[in-house]
Amino acid sequence: MKIPTPDRGIRLPDLDKAIDAYRKSLALDPRSLGSLERIAAIMSARGETAKAVKTIEEHLPKLENPLDQATCYRLMGQHLMQANELSDAESKLTTAIKTEPREMSSYLLLANVQLRREMREQAIATLKKSLEVNANFLNAHIELGVLERQQNPAQAAEHFKAALDIAPRRAT
Repeated sequence: MKIPTPDRGIRLPDLDKAIDAYRKSLALDPRSLGSLERIAAIMSARGETAKAVKTIEEHLPKLENPLDQATCYRLMGQHLMQANELSDAESKLTTAIKTEPREMSSYLLLANVQLRREMREQAIATLKKSLEVNANFLNAHIELGVLERQQNPAQAAEHFKAALDIAPRRAT
């Protein structure tokens, strides 16, 4: 069975057609989170963040896998963050982490929201929590190194060293 691929041949004025094609793809395979993500992205780009979040929320009951559910919460958090609805974004990202703690990108997004809300210590705590889940989470080490370099240079150096140990080729 061939799943529709709306990216081919659809021009910008045809975004409603793209949404329809992505919805068909989603109906064929509810785990096609890429289609859901594209629907929400189109809606957000149109300034319809609330509609994008609602679309994702309505899809959640169709998903049984905690990782898929956490991905949906992360997507909602991302769209809310882009719309500068930071309190709601924080709530969705916190739910993503509670739903599936191994969904690592949610930690980075949550820390970013916390920093934008001037909650530096909570952002650091969020990133440290991510390292409890995955000690080799490169981006958390880098972000912690950046955040701690002025107030705690020794700790920052440890995080930068850990990042180099995890991915030595990226540093060159």
